[in-house]
Amino acid sequence: MTSKCVNILTYLEELFIGKFLELEGGYLAIGIFVILIALFVGTRSFISEGKAWKKIVPITFFVVSGLILSHYFVTISRMDDVKTRFTQGGAIICESRMLRIRLRKKCRYFC
Repeated sequence: MTSKCVNILTYLEELFIGKFLELEGGYLAIGIFVILIALFVGTRSFISEGKAWKKIVPITFFVVSGLILSHYFVTISRMDDVKTRFTQGGAIICESRMLRIRLRKKCRYFC
């Protein structure tokens, strides 16, 4: 392999593996928990005599995986958008969720 190919592979590995685990770690834990629940429920004797897990677990896995991957790519695209706006000197709106919640509560009582 040439050094250019190695650099590209290293960049892709750093981008997808490093950021993916950092950004989606909590969602991965929740997804594993959901899959374990699906496995537990699918193996119970009162649901298709314990054979439903063959359908339930793959469907759950693909749905959870799709949701996590779509969230990752949306987050990465938003991060890239902010980065390009910042480098071009554009306006970036930073919003705190806590501030937004406090403002809504005040507005609810005082407006």
